[in-house]
Amino acid sequence: RQHATPNDVLGRVGRPVGDHGRPLSDDLLETFVYQHVVLGRTCEDIAADHQTAHNTICRKTVESAIHRFYTTGNAGHATRTPRALRMPPAHVQVLLEIAAADPWLYLKEF
Repeated sequence: RQHATPNDVLGRVGRPVGDHGRPLSDDLLETFVYQHVVLGRTCEDIAADHQTAHNTICRKTVESAIHRFYTTGNAGHATRTPRALRMPPAHVQVLLEIAAADPWLYLKEF
C-alpha cells in the first residue's frame, strides 16, 4: 500500500499546495486563474512556467485553483462565504450615525 503525500491529502480538501506541502500564496493562485481565464493558457503550460529549483507546481495544483475559482468565485484560500448580517438595516444605520457623531464612544456606553 502506497502512502499519500502531503500534496495528495491537502489537494483533496481543496487547498492547493506547492512543494513541501506549504500552501501557495493567494497572489500565485490569482495568477493561475488570470492566465487560464484571461489569457486562455492550459493548466499544463501554467504549471510548467512556475517550475523552479525550490518550488514544484504540478498540473493538478493549477487545476484545483481554477476549479475553486469557478465554484466559489474566489481565487484565494478563503473558501467560506461571509455570514449574513442578522441586524436589521435600520439598526445598522442608527449605529453608523452614532459612530459618526461620536467616534470615541464605546458601544457598551449607550
